[in-house]
Amino acid sequence: MINSLDSFIALVVEKFEEHTSVKVICSKPRINGKFQQAHLESMLDHQTKIKVSKKTKTQDFTNTLAQADLPKELSMLLKEEFFFATLQCNGEIWNLLQNKKGTLTVKHQVNKVQESTQSSSTHNRQKAYLIEEDAPFLKLLHVSGNDGKVLAPMQKKYRQINRFVELVMHGLEKEKGPISVADMGSGKGYLTFALFHHLQSLGFVVSMTGYELRPELVSLCNGIAENLSLLGLQFKAENIQDAETGDLDLLMALHACDIATDLAIKKALDAKATYIILSPCCHKQIRKEMTKKDTITRYGIYEERIAEMVTDTIRTLILEYHGYSTNIIEFIGSEHTGKNSMITAKFQGKYKKNALDEVAKLKEQYGIKTHYLEQLCFQQMITN
Repeated sequence: MINSLDSFIALVVEKFEEHTSVKVICSKPRINGKFQQAHLESMLDHQTKIKVSKKTKTQDFTNTLAQADLPKELSMLLKEEFFFATLQCNGEIWNLLQNKKGTLTVKHQVNKVQESTQSSSTHNRQKAYLIEEDAPFLKLLHVSGNDGKVLAPMQKKYRQINRFVELVMHGLEKEKGPISVADMGSGKGYLTFALFHHLQSLGFVVSMTGYELRPELVSLCNGIAENLSLLGLQFKAENIQDAETGDLDLLMALHACDIATDLAIKKALDAKATYIILSPCCHKQIRKEMTKKDTITRYGIYEERIAEMVTDTIRTLILEYHGYSTNIIEFIGSEHTGKNSMITAKFQGKYKKNALDEVAKLKEQYGIKTHYLEQLCFQQMITN
């Protein structure tokens, strides 16, 4: 039984000593901590060493650690840097949760393990995923077959689903009460079902709505939710502007095209969402607005990339003006999709007063008249 931090650390050490594929993810940074996240992973080419990756808001640090030094490193990370840790090994997952008073909880779950079927995989290494392969919704969405194994053409989609849930849980794991979620542009519902499934498996009471314009997809998803008796999950055929969400804990919008991402952000602000998860794409509005060329943007491909960076940077600045802390990270590797950036935001109540000055400088630099999110949030200010 794991009833102390020392016993959890001892379990981690034991798993690294006995298995060749182990991963620990440390999350929920402490107030005075230096890092946003830390990963510790087995090194297949060196069984007595552990790869350690630590991330700040702006930098990544990677080094190796001798197994003998693991207890000291974990003790430092979980006492000084982070409240939470997830241990993944051989199809099992242990979630360590601590609070500011020092109360500790460990939740254990057993998941199926997926073996890579590609010849380029790393020595057929196995990985534990948060969403098990035979989850009922995966079968109904034709991600997995009747045998409970992920279908070959859906391997990338399965990894994307798990990566998304992993990223979201870095913020939501600390929540204790009911969780309200809106998914703007839910599509076929892969990510909506996955997050709902995982939150319920952890014991959360979840109220989640997916908003999607295509009625045939809404009908499909509602049918699956009803088939599986997923109380608290529903889908509506509504656009973002008309969605009446009420207050939210999380608003997410994955691959919302062009200004749809801006509409989602405005909806999140109106809904006083604590967390916002966005994966933007098709940054057309700002690219059309850019009237000033420089040495870089005279090349079309670079102009497109600059437009993406400027668009999303202005979005984060507007969020920071409204009291959110923000970050832009890689959602999933570029080998899977070119639309791989993700904006994450958490309401902290720390309002960046000079954020709009920085927006103005970016607009001036590239000859931009206005950003669509700026119009949505500050129409009266712009008019005056």
